[in-house]
Amino acid sequence: MDKKLLKVLSWGFLSILLISLGGCHASKNEEKEITVRAGKTDITLFNEEENFTTIMKSFRLEDLEYIKNYESILIIFNAKKPKSINLTEHILNEKGEPKFATSLSSNGRDYNPGATIKGYHLVCDWGEGDFDYYFIIRGDCGLQ
Repeated sequence: MDKKLLKVLSWGFLSILLISLGGCHASKNEEKEITVRAGKTDITLFNEEENFTTIMKSFRLEDLEYIKNYESILIIFNAKKPKSINLTEHILNEKGEPKFATSLSSNGRDYNPGATIKGYHLVCDWGEGDFDYYFIIRGDCGLQ
């Protein structure tokens, strides 16, 4: 066989192999892709390397998505579904630290629309251990 043709065939085979391996690698990553959406808005999801306080260091209150009470927040698992999930809501202050319940606040501003910072901690069991995810929104006090 011609050396030039053999070289082209070898590169072609190598390219197909790399694309195949890359495809397998990408689909493995896609297994854990999660989208958090309210209406037409995607909400930023952070992984276990973050927590509420580190997330809030890079956001101002007005940068957070405002989701009214009773609006749906969808958690979409784009490929593989986890074996189990646990979602916990936390009321936070501007630093991302836990805050007392807003319904007990004597500060009238806490009752303004969009004044409540709500942090969500999502724990997914993918079968190989639990993975933690976080997202934060602005919402309304629960009394509205």
